[in-house]
Amino acid sequence: METTFVVENTRACRHEKPRKTSVRVLAALCCLVMSTLANTQTGRSPRLAPLGRHAYDASASSCNGNSILFYNADTGEGAIGKVSADGFRTTKTYPPGAFAKAWTHAVRVDALNSILFYKQSTGDAAVGNLMNGEFKTNQTYNNFARGWTNILYAGLHGPGSLPLFYNGANGTGALGFSPSEREYPKGAFASGWTHIVWNDSGILFYNTYDGSGAVAVPFASKPQSPHIVDDIKTTKTFPAGAFSTDWTHVVATGSSVLFYNYADGAGAVGRLTPSSVGGANGFVTDKTYAPKQFAPHWTHAVGAAEGLILFYNSSSGEGAVGQIAGNQFVTSKVYPKDAFAHGFTHLVCAEDPPPTGPPH
Repeated sequence: METTFVVENTRACRHEKPRKTSVRVLAALCCLVMSTLANTQTGRSPRLAPLGRHAYDASASSCNGNSILFYNADTGEGAIGKVSADGFRTTKTYPPGAFAKAWTHAVRVDALNSILFYKQSTGDAAVGNLMNGEFKTNQTYNNFARGWTNILYAGLHGPGSLPLFYNGANGTGALGFSPSEREYPKGAFASGWTHIVWNDSGILFYNTYDGSGAVAVPFASKPQSPHIVDDIKTTKTFPAGAFSTDWTHVVATGSSVLFYNYADGAGAVGRLTPSSVGGANGFVTDKTYAPKQFAPHWTHAVGAAEGLILFYNSSSGEGAVGQIAGNQFVTSKVYPKDAFAHGFTHLVCAEDPPPTGPPH
């Protein structure tokens, strides 16, 4: 597998003069998210004290559901709710200690609702399902490799799902767990990717420090088993500077990718091209937003069905909901301080399984 990942000279950048827009994603989700779970796929847990501009680096892949799990790694609190264009509604809260503390990652690892909790320093992990407004832990582990920086569902599957594990320090990787379906040795991937997101078109790798990027797609490595998608191939690499630097959040929706800067509120919307399933070999920027066109200091941004994105400020309890439509972002709901509980460190989107009707 070739992996010197880097995206075209159509930048997700802030250098073009943007048109005026009412994208000021001001604030906070109007439901008392009284306890809480939250997700950053790069695994950096936000803290409430002022931090550097990359303290909140996070990525979120495409999700076809509207259930959101909030998690607080410091207290073990959690909450579950539903997001829509009309806003956010909390359906369940969990008190301190309901979840184990100190997970560094909380991420969806299949196409629906399996959520993996992982601790980077120890290799401890737990898997459960968020389904019909409830979270249930199914299994715990103490034997994962340590040091994974990015974990995500990236469209790979065999008999079960094959989430992608990546170590940004040394370029190692793995697909699946317990056991791994495939392992990638040191250097199989380029090192240094800070954000990795997936939607049906493909996988985008991005380095916030130098603006490099890459596009890859899942593929079936065994011709005799075309329905087992068990490897990744690079279709495009982009050199340093092809993207703007300093994006702190990268969020994929079903057809688009949002870039956001926590420090100054700048943003950009683009898409993997072409948009066919598993066919991406490039990236196009559709719209850029100057600093402060988004509110700064969102600590979390997570995508949901129909291009929805939920923003949350862990320090203030503010939130907002918006949607990517027509290749631009439109805010539909904002929430003031304390509308959400403070301190959530991870937000994860999940999809409920389809309803099962009565037998015919």
